[in-house]
Amino acid sequence: GVAYKINGKKIVELGQVSATRLKRFDIKQPVWFANCYWDQLLPVALSHPVSYQEIPKFPSVERDLALVVDQSLSWQQMEAATSKAKINQLQGVRLFDIYENEKLGAGKKSMALNFIFQDTEKTMTEADIDKAMSKLTTIFEKEFNAEIRK
Repeated sequence: GVAYKINGKKIVELGQVSATRLKRFDIKQPVWFANCYWDQLLPVALSHPVSYQEIPKFPSVERDLALVVDQSLSWQQMEAATSKAKINQLQGVRLFDIYENEKLGAGKKSMALNFIFQDTEKTMTEADIDKAMSKLTTIFEKEFNAEIRK
């Protein structure tokens, strides 16, 4: 087995139950165990401050956007521009597709982004989301001369 120790004291032990013990109980598949030593674990846990965030009460909303940009443009540049928009409800952005084809134009590529919005105070309306997406597309158009793919 494997043991996790803090200050030389065993906190958790993980391992596989021995074949002898499995046979005694007529168990034919492998079994794993985790043994927590609560008397050692609790003082360590209590000495560290606990922080948490409440589960959001309002739903998140996702929007996708495909942009035609110069082939030299990197995801990091796009991500940095997204941060500059300073949209508080924007919880995340990810690149989910890069498409290159001569039909897009010489030296061009398409980057598809997924945005996750969530307001901690209320359910976002379509107008709220449209305003945020408009702000993002304006930044992409100005900074990177991006074209929105329909």
